[in-house]
Amino acid sequence: VGSDVIDNIILLNQKNGVVLDKSTDNNLMNNKISGNTGNGLSLRDSGKNSITSNTIIENHQNGISLFNSDNNYLSENIIERNRQSGLSLADSSSNIIQGNEISANEGDGITLARSIQNIIEKNIVSLNQGNGIFLSIKSKANTLASNKVTGNNNYGILITMSPDNTLRLNLISGNKFNFKVSGTEDEDYYQNITLDNMVEDKNLTYLVNQSDITLNASSNAGPVYCINCTNFSADGLYLNGSSTGVYIRKTNNATLTNITAFDNEHGIAIENSGNVTVLYSYMAIINIGVLIISVKKYWKPLYYSSFILTWII
Repeated sequence: VGSDVIDNIILLNQKNGVVLDKSTDNNLMNNKISGNTGNGLSLRDSGKNSITSNTIIENHQNGISLFNSDNNYLSENIIERNRQSGLSLADSSSNIIQGNEISANEGDGITLARSIQNIIEKNIVSLNQGNGIFLSIKSKANTLASNKVTGNNNYGILITMSPDNTLRLNLISGNKFNFKVSGTEDEDYYQNITLDNMVEDKNLTYLVNQSDITLNASSNAGPVYCINCTNFSADGLYLNGSSTGVYIRKTNNATLTNITAFDNEHGIAIENSGNVTVLYSYMAIINIGVLIISVKKYWKPLYYSSFILTWII
Protein backbone atom coordinates (compact mmCIF):
# COMPACT_ATOMS: atom_id res chain seq x y z
CA VAL A 1 0.00 0.00 0.00
CA GLY A 2 1.37 3.40 -1.00
CA SER A 3 1.48 6.66 0.93
CA ASP A 4 -0.45 9.93 0.67
CA VAL A 5 1.65 13.09 0.45
CA ILE A 6 -0.88 15.93 0.52
CA ASP A 7 -0.89 19.68 1.28
CA ASN A 8 2.78 20.04 2.15
CA ILE A 9 5.20 22.90 1.58
CA ILE A 10 8.59 21.59 0.47
CA LEU A 11 11.10 24.41 0.03
CA LEU A 12 14.82 25.14 -0.25
CA ASN A 13 16.19 21.65 0.31
CA GLN A 14 19.79 20.93 -0.67
CA LYS A 15 18.92 18.15 -3.13
CA ASN A 16 15.50 17.10 -4.44
CA GLY A 17 12.20 18.27 -3.03
CA VAL A 18 10.45 14.87 -3.14
CA VAL A 19 12.04 11.54 -4.15
CA LEU A 20 10.22 8.34 -5.07
CA ASP A 21 12.73 5.51 -5.41
CA LYS A 22 11.44 2.01 -6.23
CA SER A 23 8.05 3.14 -4.95
CA THR A 24 4.53 2.39 -6.19
CA ASP A 25 0.92 3.41 -5.58
CA ASN A 26 1.70 6.72 -3.88
CA ASN A 27 -0.55 9.78 -4.09
CA LEU A 28 1.05 13.25 -4.23
CA MET A 29 -1.53 16.05 -4.25
CA ASN A 30 -1.71 19.79 -3.56
CA ASN A 31 1.92 20.17 -2.55
CA LYS A 32 4.02 23.27 -3.11
CA ILE A 33 7.54 22.25 -4.15
CA SER A 34 9.87 25.16 -4.75
CA GLY A 35 13.46 26.37 -4.60
CA ASN A 36 15.10 22.97 -4.15
CA THR A 37 18.68 22.57 -5.37
CA GLY A 38 17.92 19.37 -7.32
CA ASN A 39 14.68 18.36 -9.02
CA GLY A 40 11.39 19.43 -7.56
CA LEU A 41 10.09 15.85 -7.77
CA SER A 42 12.25 12.87 -8.76
CA LEU A 43 10.93 9.40 -9.64
CA ARG A 44 13.40 6.57 -10.13
CA ASP A 45 12.34 2.98 -10.82
CA SER A 46 8.86 3.92 -9.60
CA GLY A 47 5.42 3.23 -11.07
CA LYS A 48 1.68 3.53 -10.61
CA ASN A 49 1.96 6.80 -8.70
CA SER A 50 -0.57 9.65 -8.91
CA ILE A 51 0.87 13.17 -9.04
CA THR A 52 -1.90 15.74 -9.23
CA SER A 53 -2.56 19.42 -8.52
CA ASN A 54 0.94 20.23 -7.25
CA THR A 55 2.73 23.55 -7.75
CA ILE A 56 6.35 22.85 -8.73
CA ILE A 57 8.27 26.04 -9.36
CA GLU A 58 11.75 27.55 -9.31
CA ASN A 59 13.70 24.38 -8.61
CA HIS A 60 17.33 24.32 -9.70
CA GLN A 61 17.04 21.27 -11.95
CA ASN A 62 13.90 19.79 -13.55
CA GLY A 63 10.46 20.43 -12.18
CA ILE A 64 9.62 16.70 -12.41
CA SER A 65 12.10 14.02 -13.46
CA LEU A 66 11.16 10.41 -14.29
CA PHE A 67 13.87 7.80 -14.83
CA ASN A 68 12.96 4.20 -15.60
CA SER A 69 9.49 4.89 -14.23
CA ASP A 70 6.34 3.54 -15.88
CA ASN A 71 2.56 3.79 -15.55
CA ASN A 72 2.46 7.01 -13.54
CA TYR A 73 -0.34 9.58 -13.77
CA LEU A 74 0.61 13.29 -13.81
CA SER A 75 -2.30 15.71 -14.01
CA GLU A 76 -3.21 19.33 -13.35
CA ASN A 77 0.19 20.31 -12.00
CA ILE A 78 1.66 23.79 -12.40
CA ILE A 79 5.31 23.41 -13.43
CA GLU A 80 6.98 26.76 -13.93
CA ARG A 81 10.31 28.60 -13.87
CA ASN A 82 12.51 25.60 -13.14
CA ARG A 83 16.15 25.94 -14.22
CA GLN A 84 16.15 22.89 -16.46
CA SER A 85 13.12 21.30 -18.10
CA GLY A 86 9.63 21.38 -16.72
CA LEU A 87 9.08 17.64 -17.12
CA SER A 88 11.81 15.17 -18.12
CA LEU A 89 11.26 11.49 -18.95
CA ALA A 90 14.13 9.08 -19.61
CA ASP A 91 13.62 5.36 -20.18
CA SER A 92 10.06 5.79 -18.93
CA SER A 93 6.97 4.36 -20.60
CA SER A 94 3.18 4.21 -20.46
CA ASN A 95 2.82 7.35 -18.34
CA ILE A 96 -0.18 9.68 -18.68
CA ILE A 97 0.69 13.40 -18.69
CA GLN A 98 -2.58 15.30 -18.80
CA GLY A 99 -3.85 18.79 -18.18
CA ASN A 100 -0.65 20.32 -16.80
CA GLU A 101 0.51 23.92 -17.18
CA ILE A 102 4.21 23.87 -18.05
CA SER A 103 5.70 27.28 -18.70
CA ALA A 104 8.72 29.56 -18.44
CA ASN A 105 11.20 26.79 -17.65
CA GLU A 106 14.80 27.40 -18.67
CA GLY A 107 15.04 24.15 -20.64
CA ASP A 108 12.32 22.33 -22.56
CA GLY A 109 8.72 22.20 -21.43
CA ILE A 110 8.42 18.40 -21.82
CA THR A 111 11.35 16.25 -22.93
CA LEU A 112 11.43 12.50 -23.62
CA ALA A 113 14.46 10.29 -24.25
CA ARG A 114 14.20 6.56 -24.92
CA SER A 115 10.62 6.69 -23.67
CA ILE A 116 7.73 4.91 -25.38
CA GLN A 117 3.93 4.68 -25.34
CA ASN A 118 3.37 7.74 -23.18
CA ILE A 119 0.19 9.81 -23.53
CA ILE A 120 0.75 13.58 -23.48
CA GLU A 121 -2.57 15.37 -23.78
CA LYS A 122 -4.41 18.58 -22.96
CA ASN A 123 -1.33 20.31 -21.59
CA ILE A 124 -0.48 23.99 -21.97
CA VAL A 125 3.21 24.22 -22.83
CA SER A 126 4.34 27.81 -23.23
CA LEU A 127 7.16 30.31 -22.96
CA ASN A 128 9.90 27.78 -22.22
CA GLN A 129 13.45 28.74 -23.18
CA GLY A 130 14.06 25.49 -25.05
CA ASN A 131 11.52 23.44 -27.00
CA GLY A 132 7.91 23.09 -26.05
CA ILE A 133 7.75 19.29 -26.46
CA PHE A 134 10.91 17.37 -27.46
CA LEU A 135 10.93 13.67 -28.37
CA SER A 136 14.41 12.22 -28.89
CA ILE A 137 16.56 9.08 -28.97
CA LYS A 138 14.02 6.43 -29.99
CA SER A 139 11.08 7.86 -28.07
CA LYS A 140 8.49 6.08 -30.18
CA ALA A 141 4.79 5.20 -30.15
CA ASN A 142 3.91 8.18 -27.96
CA THR A 143 0.63 10.08 -28.38
CA LEU A 144 0.51 13.89 -28.33
CA ALA A 145 -3.10 15.08 -28.39
CA SER A 146 -4.93 18.35 -27.79
CA ASN A 147 -1.91 20.19 -26.40
CA LYS A 148 -1.51 23.95 -26.75
CA VAL A 149 2.14 24.71 -27.52
CA THR A 150 2.89 28.42 -27.79
CA GLY A 151 5.63 30.99 -27.42
CA ASN A 152 8.56 28.64 -26.79
CA ASN A 153 12.02 29.93 -27.63
CA ASN A 154 13.07 27.09 -29.93
CA TYR A 155 10.78 24.51 -31.57
CA GLY A 156 7.18 24.11 -30.53
CA ILE A 157 7.26 20.35 -31.17
CA LEU A 158 10.55 18.69 -32.15
CA ILE A 159 10.73 14.98 -32.95
CA THR A 160 14.19 13.59 -33.69
CA MET A 161 15.26 9.97 -34.20
CA SER A 162 11.91 8.88 -32.78
CA PRO A 163 9.51 7.03 -35.12
CA ASP A 164 5.86 6.04 -34.99
CA ASN A 165 4.45 8.80 -32.81
CA THR A 166 0.85 9.99 -33.12
CA LEU A 167 -0.06 13.69 -33.15
CA ARG A 168 -3.65 14.91 -33.26
CA LEU A 169 -5.55 18.07 -32.39
CA ASN A 170 -2.52 20.01 -31.19
CA LEU A 171 -2.42 23.81 -31.49
CA ILE A 172 1.09 25.08 -32.26
CA SER A 173 1.84 28.78 -32.68
CA GLY A 174 4.15 31.62 -31.83
CA ASN A 175 7.23 29.48 -31.26
CA LYS A 176 10.57 30.42 -32.83
CA PHE A 177 10.08 27.46 -35.17
CA ASN A 178 6.83 25.66 -34.68
CA PHE A 179 7.48 22.11 -35.86
CA LYS A 180 10.22 19.74 -36.99
CA VAL A 181 10.77 16.04 -37.60
CA SER A 182 14.36 14.90 -38.20
CA GLY A 183 16.41 11.74 -38.05
CA THR A 184 19.18 9.60 -39.45
CA GLU A 185 17.13 6.61 -40.62
CA ASP A 186 14.12 6.36 -42.92
CA GLU A 187 11.95 5.05 -40.09
CA ASP A 188 12.52 8.23 -38.09
CA TYR A 189 10.23 10.09 -40.51
CA TYR A 190 7.34 7.63 -40.26
CA GLN A 191 4.84 9.40 -38.01
CA ASN A 192 1.06 9.37 -37.71
CA ILE A 193 0.19 13.07 -37.85
CA THR A 194 -3.37 14.05 -38.68
CA LEU A 195 -4.57 17.17 -40.47
CA ASP A 196 -6.34 18.44 -37.35
CA ASN A 197 -3.01 19.59 -35.90
CA MET A 198 -2.87 23.36 -36.45
CA VAL A 199 0.29 25.41 -37.00
CA GLU A 200 -0.39 29.15 -37.03
CA ASP A 201 -4.03 28.34 -37.89
CA LYS A 202 -3.04 26.10 -40.80
CA ASN A 203 -3.23 22.34 -41.12
CA LEU A 204 0.01 20.53 -40.39
CA THR A 205 0.18 18.41 -43.55
CA TYR A 206 2.29 15.28 -43.02
CA LEU A 207 2.00 12.83 -45.90
CA VAL A 208 3.53 9.35 -45.72
CA ASN A 209 3.38 6.72 -48.49
CA GLN A 210 0.74 8.63 -50.44
CA SER A 211 0.30 9.18 -54.17
CA ASP A 212 -1.52 11.55 -56.49
CA ILE A 213 -1.87 14.33 -53.90
CA THR A 214 -2.53 17.94 -54.93
CA LEU A 215 -2.45 20.89 -52.54
CA ASN A 216 -3.44 24.45 -53.39
CA ALA A 217 -4.23 27.68 -51.57
CA SER A 218 -7.65 26.38 -50.52
CA SER A 219 -6.01 23.40 -48.75
CA ASN A 220 -4.99 25.63 -45.82
CA ALA A 221 -1.79 23.58 -45.66
CA GLY A 222 1.33 24.41 -43.77
CA PRO A 223 3.95 23.25 -43.09
CA VAL A 224 4.09 20.34 -45.58
CA TYR A 225 6.05 17.09 -45.22
CA CYS A 226 5.98 14.57 -48.05
CA ILE A 227 7.66 11.27 -47.11
CA ASN A 228 8.02 8.47 -49.65
CA CYS A 229 5.26 9.84 -51.88
CA THR A 230 4.63 9.69 -55.63
CA ASN A 231 3.01 12.29 -57.90
CA PHE A 232 2.74 15.17 -55.46
CA SER A 233 2.01 18.78 -56.40
CA ALA A 234 1.59 21.98 -54.43
CA ASP A 235 0.62 25.37 -55.80
CA GLY A 236 0.07 28.76 -54.19
CA LEU A 237 0.95 27.82 -50.61
CA TYR A 238 1.99 30.43 -48.06
CA LEU A 239 4.22 28.84 -45.43
CA ASN A 240 5.96 30.37 -42.44
CA GLY A 241 7.29 29.81 -38.97
CA SER A 242 8.55 26.21 -38.99
CA SER A 243 11.73 24.28 -39.60
CA THR A 244 10.84 23.88 -43.29
CA GLY A 245 8.02 25.25 -45.39
CA VAL A 246 7.98 22.19 -47.67
CA TYR A 247 10.06 19.10 -46.86
CA ILE A 248 10.25 16.36 -49.49
CA ARG A 249 12.02 13.08 -48.73
CA LYS A 250 12.29 9.96 -50.89
CA THR A 251 9.54 11.25 -53.17
CA ASN A 252 9.30 10.93 -56.95
CA ASN A 253 7.48 13.20 -59.40
CA ALA A 254 6.74 16.33 -57.37
CA THR A 255 5.98 19.84 -58.58
CA LEU A 256 6.09 22.94 -56.38
CA THR A 257 4.70 26.11 -57.96
CA ASN A 258 4.11 29.62 -56.60
CA ILE A 259 5.19 28.70 -53.06
CA THR A 260 5.80 31.59 -50.69
CA ALA A 261 7.97 30.44 -47.78
CA PHE A 262 9.32 32.88 -45.20
CA ASP A 263 10.55 33.03 -41.61
CA ASN A 264 11.41 29.33 -41.62
CA GLU A 265 14.80 27.69 -41.13
CA HIS A 266 14.55 26.37 -44.70
CA GLY A 267 12.05 27.45 -47.30
CA ILE A 268 12.05 24.21 -49.31
CA ALA A 269 14.13 21.10 -48.53
CA ILE A 270 14.42 18.13 -50.89
CA GLU A 271 16.25 15.00 -49.77
CA ASN A 272 16.94 11.77 -51.68
CA SER A 273 14.14 12.46 -54.17
CA GLY A 274 13.83 12.39 -57.94
CA ASN A 275 12.09 14.43 -60.64
CA VAL A 276 11.05 17.33 -58.43
CA THR A 277 10.33 20.65 -60.14
CA VAL A 278 10.33 23.98 -58.31
CA LEU A 279 8.83 26.89 -60.28
CA TYR A 280 8.06 30.52 -59.43
CA SER A 281 8.52 30.04 -55.71
CA TYR A 282 9.55 32.84 -53.39
CA MET A 283 11.82 32.46 -50.37
CA ALA A 284 12.10 35.54 -48.16
CA ILE A 285 15.59 36.55 -47.16
CA ILE A 286 15.18 35.38 -43.56
CA ASN A 287 15.09 31.77 -44.80
CA ILE A 288 18.31 29.88 -45.17
CA GLY A 289 16.88 29.16 -48.60
CA VAL A 290 16.26 26.14 -50.76
CA LEU A 291 18.14 23.18 -49.32
CA ILE A 292 18.91 20.30 -51.67
CA ILE A 293 20.48 17.23 -50.11
CA SER A 294 19.80 14.88 -53.01
CA VAL A 295 22.57 12.54 -54.00
CA LYS A 296 21.55 12.89 -57.65
CA LYS A 297 23.94 15.27 -59.33
CA TYR A 298 21.54 16.33 -62.06
CA TRP A 299 19.69 18.30 -59.37
CA LYS A 300 22.37 20.98 -59.30
CA PRO A 301 21.44 22.90 -62.49
CA LEU A 302 17.77 22.89 -61.47
CA TYR A 303 18.63 23.98 -57.95
CA TYR A 304 20.75 26.94 -59.00
CA SER A 305 18.41 28.11 -61.75
CA SER A 306 15.27 27.91 -59.60
CA PHE A 307 16.99 29.58 -56.65
CA ILE A 308 18.27 32.50 -58.76
CA LEU A 309 14.92 32.94 -60.49
CA THR A 310 13.11 33.30 -57.18
CA TRP A 311 15.20 36.34 -56.36
CA ILE A 312 15.04 37.85 -59.86
CA ILE A 313 11.25 37.54 -59.88
